[in-house]
Amino acid sequence: MNSSLHRIFLVFLVSIIMGVLFLPGTGFGEGQEIISLHHMTVKASQEKETLFRETALDLKQKVMAEKFKNVNSKLEDYEAHKFSEYVLEASRTFGIDPFLIASIMIKESNLRYKARSRSAAYGLMQINWKVHRENIRKTFSQVRDLPDIIQPRNNILVGTYIFSSYLNSSKGDVTKALSRYLGSSGKKYIAGVLKHHQDMSKAYSSRIRGVTKEKVS
Repeated sequence: MNSSLHRIFLVFLVSIIMGVLFLPGTGFGEGQEIISLHHMTVKASQEKETLFRETALDLKQKVMAEKFKNVNSKLEDYEAHKFSEYVLEASRTFGIDPFLIASIMIKESNLRYKARSRSAAYGLMQINWKVHRENIRKTFSQVRDLPDIIQPRNNILVGTYIFSSYLNSSKGDVTKALSRYLGSSGKKYIAGVLKHHQDMSKAYSSRIRGVTKEKVS
């Protein structure tokens, strides 16, 4: 192998080791610029996706908070905001549509966090403490006694957990899961939950389309 071929081979070998395959007429500095540009493009794309997800979550929270205020005018703004925040946490934790959780809350308690039914169900999602307390204590370390279950965050997390178990055992059938959560067929109850869900979904879809159009333009 003559010296010229030897040098070409060494350059080719080094380029493979460094992860940069030089093209004819492309210097090492230009190769670095190409790689840097690629990394910048990927990073920008990731940042855009993150921003969109955050915007989507913010819009969902606003839609729920506004719905809560419309349903129960006695709610303070900070209460509506915190309730919607807890709903998003429960949604992430148990994989349930946040608007479905919010709709159950509306039908169960009309968003009165101290609500108590005749059958001794408590809180925003009307948890039957006597029926579920042992399982709740095993699953939620922060819930030990009845006063704990009345706290809005705990109540929403526990209610979503119970509903998610019914949804799983119903093989994803929302209507069956809602019937089990209610404890009866409850056609009006189910229709009411689904109507609230539809209203919030439409409101969110309209707003997210508006945001998308603004970003495109």
